[in-house]
Amino acid sequence: MTTAPDNLVRILRSREELEPLEAAWAEATVHPHTHPEVFHRLCERDPRIIRPHVPVVLGPDGELRGMMVARLEDSKLVRAGRYLPLPQPMARMIIVPIDGIIGTDPVGAAPRLLEALLQSMDAGQADVLELPFLPIDSPIRQALLDSDQPRYRTATVAGRARWHIDIADSFDEQLRLLGRSSRGTLRNNLNRFHKQYEGRFEIREYGPESDLEEFLQLSEQLARTTYHRGLDVGFVDSERERAVHFGAAAAGSLWGQIMLIDDQPVAFIHGLPRNGILFGTSMASDRNASRLPLGTILLFEALRTLCDQGSYESWDFGLGDAEYKRRLCNRREELERRTIFARTPRARSLRMMAGTSAGLESAMKWALGKTGLELRLKTALRNRARGGAGED
Repeated sequence: MTTAPDNLVRILRSREELEPLEAAWAEATVHPHTHPEVFHRLCERDPRIIRPHVPVVLGPDGELRGMMVARLEDSKLVRAGRYLPLPQPMARMIIVPIDGIIGTDPVGAAPRLLEALLQSMDAGQADVLELPFLPIDSPIRQALLDSDQPRYRTATVAGRARWHIDIADSFDEQLRLLGRSSRGTLRNNLNRFHKQYEGRFEIREYGPESDLEEFLQLSEQLARTTYHRGLDVGFVDSERERAVHFGAAAAGSLWGQIMLIDDQPVAFIHGLPRNGILFGTSMASDRNASRLPLGTILLFEALRTLCDQGSYESWDFGLGDAEYKRRLCNRREELERRTIFARTPRARSLRMMAGTSAGLESAMKWALGKTGLELRLKTALRNRARGGAGED
């Protein structure tokens, strides 16, 4: 690879093929999910992932000009909370995760990387190509729109929001970023919490050198009681999550906190730090443990620690809308993901099924929110999760 001609595109399909690029790849990584330590463990331990499928553009001196950190995976085509018992079509997919287009010139390389993946898909490697969520104002997105590849412009588009908290120099300054009403409510809840649970609570912080078995076990103990488990979303102590957590620890990019009251886990936050940004991955709390919002309280106790440490510029809360994000985050970013289907009868059928399922799911979620029934459904799902936990 060190004598590659200018702008040669290759698709690398194994750890051995990727190994010579790992130093440059790690250096270019934006999100810890795409770090080689995490990526390789995912490909090796997640039974749904078949293998790496990574297109790269190299310069004449072997420089990593562009890379899409893609994997070939058998996956559900509609990966959303299941408010309806709809069919979950499976597809052979090429998946590029968020922040997965990297290199010294990702903007210039992106159209050629896309072309390589499309050719691979059309040759029978996959049914679907799922590109990463990109900011609306991303230069990479604009380069793909301006390219001579019409299938990107006509692809299926899904929009999402990405939320951030900018971390202030002090906790008092952090609270001033909130609206007056939210700030007053939060101060009151923090004071009530410390008064009510003084001497009874503990917040354990975990990092790359911590006991990860304890971290995952306590997180699972709590997560399996939440409504997220009833919707088949959120954290679960699986091979996939273990690959991420142990890979991130090996890369020095693991962070988490768990709150315990009377030695029982009641809230947790997981995150992956990278280059001054804390990428949040999952959080949960036991709403039956207290009348106080323990998840929000842990979040701001974590922010208090982060302000004191001064190690991070921002906290990325990831994709998707949630009431707590709208109340507590101070920055919102609009993103879109484009999905391209192969030119086969099977892929056309999958596209129709995905559109129908996504539309019905979205309509049901809207109707539940409009009628006020969503909270009752979440309570029922939480109770179902608790019941299932007792049967194991």
